[in-house]
Amino acid sequence: MLFTSVWAGNVQSISVFTTLRSPGHDAARDGPPPSPLERTVMRRVAVTPIAMSDATEFIAAAARSRKLHAQWFSPPSTSARYRAKLKRLQPPDNYGFAIRHRDSGVLVGYIEITNVVRGMFQSAYLAYCAFSGHERQGFMTEGLKQVIRYAFTDLGLHRLEANVQPANTASIALVRACGFRNEGYSARYLKVRGRWRDHERWALLSDQSPANAAKRRRATLKS
Repeated sequence: MLFTSVWAGNVQSISVFTTLRSPGHDAARDGPPPSPLERTVMRRVAVTPIAMSDATEFIAAAARSRKLHAQWFSPPSTSARYRAKLKRLQPPDNYGFAIRHRDSGVLVGYIEITNVVRGMFQSAYLAYCAFSGHERQGFMTEGLKQVIRYAFTDLGLHRLEANVQPANTASIALVRACGFRNEGYSARYLKVRGRWRDHERWALLSDQSPANAAKRRRATLKS
């Protein structure tokens, strides 16, 4: 089923995995129900397209998380930088997602799919961060699995690549939990916080994703 959602000011058509609706929703009284990725839910988290309305909370969360992110990641820390990031995150080449606690609505992390290349490649890059106070609780695993499903199912991608610094053990644990495989090592690959840093390349193919693996297991059991 297709819905309409707003991505950084642009209207895009996207399909949905799970739509969160309130019991007794009345369209005439309450307006249309939330669009899918504005309320895509996987147990404890909701995944929403990143928007200008997230700016204040995002910037505050980034400021609180400076020690946590250290040399790993440098999210926007000012309104100007946040607006610039939103301007870059324009489909069909780039997508940004806020990861929120389902019950409280608190921003727990952020994920982006960038540099989508079509044609023979059908691939994109992945970046993400948890915010301080919400790390190591499984929120990012849940959110990332949902974004992966969106990338492979709705965007029709074949491959996702995440580049992770070797000492960033928490980030490596996250991609491993989501089925990514280590494809190699790139010396001085990305410039982060003013320094060129080595990275490991972790990648996931659409037919290796947890959702598709589960489908194959069910098909095998039925056969």
